[in-house]
Amino acid sequence: MDPQDPSSLGPDQVQADVVGVGARSESSTPNLLWGIVVQPVRTLTYLHDCPQRTWLAPVILAILLVTAQSLVTVPVANQAAAAQMEEQLAQMPIDQRAQIEGRMHQGPSLPLLAGTMLVGGLIGLCARWLFRSGAIHLFSLGLGGRNRFNQVFSMVVWTWVPLLVRSLLQTLYIAFSGTLPAHQGLAAYLAALGQPLPAGTSYALLSQTQLDLFALWNLMLLALGVLITTGLSRVKALVVATGYWALATALGLVPALVQQFFLSRFPVMGGPRG
Repeated sequence: MDPQDPSSLGPDQVQADVVGVGARSESSTPNLLWGIVVQPVRTLTYLHDCPQRTWLAPVILAILLVTAQSLVTVPVANQAAAAQMEEQLAQMPIDQRAQIEGRMHQGPSLPLLAGTMLVGGLIGLCARWLFRSGAIHLFSLGLGGRNRFNQVFSMVVWTWVPLLVRSLLQTLYIAFSGTLPAHQGLAAYLAALGQPLPAGTSYALLSQTQLDLFALWNLMLLALGVLITTGLSRVKALVVATGYWALATALGLVPALVQQFFLSRFPVMGGPRG
């Protein structure tokens, strides 16, 4: 029997060779995370063709980043709030100052604040993943897609990497600068360009509109993921991705609009005005 002749191999040997080739071609988790950045089409196709690859790695990475952001942000925010309170206390009578200082010492501790922020961040992250997966799954099915919810959820989690990079950079900025970003969303870009910022509801709407390079990167990956996962055409995949982004952005603006509605109906809720 010639060992080099494939026809001379038994079924067990052929199956073992196939399994060995599949094991050698399997990408490691670091390679997949890096591939999402440099080779998104190839990586998303591999993840779709290999359903045994789970979404555990980006989930663990997201949990670690939410934890780090909570541990870094809470002390900085607490210090900034304490400094602001000291300025206000300096302008108050001594008796009122003593009462407020006593209440401040009875406030929640930093570990409790960090734990609360961590739990809230994790719940919010899971809710966004589930909402995004459900919306894209239904949109895709409505346009004729051939997808299952678990496929869409896995794609959504893996394409979340750009937003994880943004979270990492924000955490590093807060840790090394010791200050919180003064503005969020489009308001931060206007401030960086030296443009005057509006006040009231307009500023709140700009702050809630997350349209930066990382969001655009995420939107591009999402469109590619929808295209590969659902089997839709390029135009329909782009419609699904942009349609979801428009829906999520609109829902994110609802709190600011509701607040403005109540303030316009009940001006006293806005507090004293000078």
